[in-house]
Amino acid sequence: MSEQESLINTEQETKNEVGEVAERPEWLPEKFWNDGNPDYENLSKSYAELEKLSSRKKEELTTEIKTEIEQEQLKSIPEAPDKYILPEIPEQYNTETPLMEGWKKYCHDNKLNQDAFNAGIDLFIKSQPQFDEKAELAKLGENATQRLEAVSLWTNKNFNEGERLAISNICTTAEGVQAVEKMIAMAQTTVSLEGEASLTSGKTRADLEVMMKDVKYWHPTHRDDNYVKQINEAFEKLYR
Repeated sequence: MSEQESLINTEQETKNEVGEVAERPEWLPEKFWNDGNPDYENLSKSYAELEKLSSRKKEELTTEIKTEIEQEQLKSIPEAPDKYILPEIPEQYNTETPLMEGWKKYCHDNKLNQDAFNAGIDLFIKSQPQFDEKAELAKLGENATQRLEAVSLWTNKNFNEGERLAISNICTTAEGVQAVEKMIAMAQTTVSLEGEASLTSGKTRADLEVMMKDVKYWHPTHRDDNYVKQINEAFEKLYR
């Protein structure tokens, strides 16, 4: 039964058998009672207004909740791109790059919080090829540590910080280390015996130990017998 049909039935019930109008039902407000009959028109208008008000209240509440959520999110966004805090990142990755600065600016411009910033970095790292350091060292043989030290010594001596970083990235694999060792061998010029004789002149024990880390001294394929001889003779002179 519809609401209107219910009201009509109520009207009929308010009249007695002799046609007299009954009193207003207690549940019906006076403003909807007119000359002994329910005022359907005003009742209908009032109901429609109530529906509009209810709908408007819902919209206002929804907007208010959205605003509060947005304001809370804004609080978690750093004040400037350089205010993002770097998460823990493996040592082989350089964090001072245009790519990192661009990511910080992108996050700030798009109102991304610290968690979103971290998630982007984590995704980037996971997308990079992963190397097993122990396996790569095993490929270099028993003298892997000495070979790496020799490469490091050479790069520190001949390159600036940015160039050293690039070479360091190459040396994350055994093949990379071998390639750099080849570069070292190619860069070394052939010197005369006179030049070689002066190579160890005035060197201390510490100097000679550093020279022993050169691939010309220990590497089986790059070993230079004259270079080794000069170092050995220099040691003999030191301890005569």
